[in-house]
Amino acid sequence: TSSSNIVQPTNNKHKRYNRMIRAAVPTLARRVAQKETQRRGISGALTAVPNKVKESQAIQNAGGICQGADNPTYLKQKTDPLVAWFGVGLCTFAIGQVTYGFYHLANGTNQLD
Repeated sequence: TSSSNIVQPTNNKHKRYNRMIRAAVPTLARRVAQKETQRRGISGALTAVPNKVKESQAIQNAGGICQGADNPTYLKQKTDPLVAWFGVGLCTFAIGQVTYGFYHLANGTNQLD
């Protein structure tokens, strides 16, 4: 069907509603935008956290920043040793699993039947 076969209503009532809707849309859009900008979602808790950057910088820069193996910068924070040991343990476990797999591949053991 072509677009010329479609009959468009020429009712004044429809025109009046269209004018009302066109006049109301900008007002409603502003209200929705105002409401949305005032609400805090997931990021609300993140923006309420106090800024501790200066404290962390003071800890990291204590005694200078070029200290080498005596006082490495990756072990200066309170939880850094725990995180470092977790990483070492994770890497050790992964290397053990790879070695276990290579051993069984090389010897043809531990196969599914």
